[in-house]
Amino acid sequence: MKKILCLLVVLSFLSCALDYEDNRRIHLTGSLLDAAGDPVENAGVDLIVETFGFKNSVSTVLASTTTAENGKFDLLSIEPKDEILFLSISERTNSFMGIRIMEAVDNPGPLYDLGELRLNANANFQLNFINQSGTEGMVFLELNYPAYTPFQSLPEGWEYAYTYESSETGEVTDLRTFSTQGNNQIYLTTLLNSQVRIRYSIGESLNQSDDIQELVLDIAEPESRYEIIF
Repeated sequence: MKKILCLLVVLSFLSCALDYEDNRRIHLTGSLLDAAGDPVENAGVDLIVETFGFKNSVSTVLASTTTAENGKFDLLSIEPKDEILFLSISERTNSFMGIRIMEAVDNPGPLYDLGELRLNANANFQLNFINQSGTEGMVFLELNYPAYTPFQSLPEGWEYAYTYESSETGEVTDLRTFSTQGNNQIYLTTLLNSQVRIRYSIGESLNQSDDIQELVLDIAEPESRYEIIF
């Protein structure tokens, strides 16, 4: 399982304004902690520049390092280009995440201290609908659960580079419709120690049915599964 943390750094490289030791270098520091606050050691940290072309884009690694025993990383790039920079942190687990620097950073310049990047604990949940009665028709399903975002908090002036579903509201509403024929499986990722709320009906839509089933499930394990048999 592989968790990749990707930090998208948008920097305005203006002449010598970002010179670092006379070499237009960018210095990034910070530390990576797990959900319990313990350091994450040996995570790969790569500074990447991406050049966008007419039909495709090309990524080039400018500098690489790994987190130390205390979770800290210290990365000095080679001379940056006037492009978008990504700081990618790979923890070898299963999620993809990132943050982006914004213009409102308090101390724009060659040194960017990201501080402590503490991960959220995620949980993978599988919901199975199993038709044992031979019922024919459609299943109408609504799922509500907390949106999974990588970090417990972001450094001031940073935001996620990639769109996390409903990350602004903190809640995901997932509406699905599928046939009762066969066994249907739904997979989702949410926050550990949260709840998944389920509403479903068989044969009629949720806004028309008089027979709506509702469940609230506690997600207390990193991997969990629930079966609805009808």
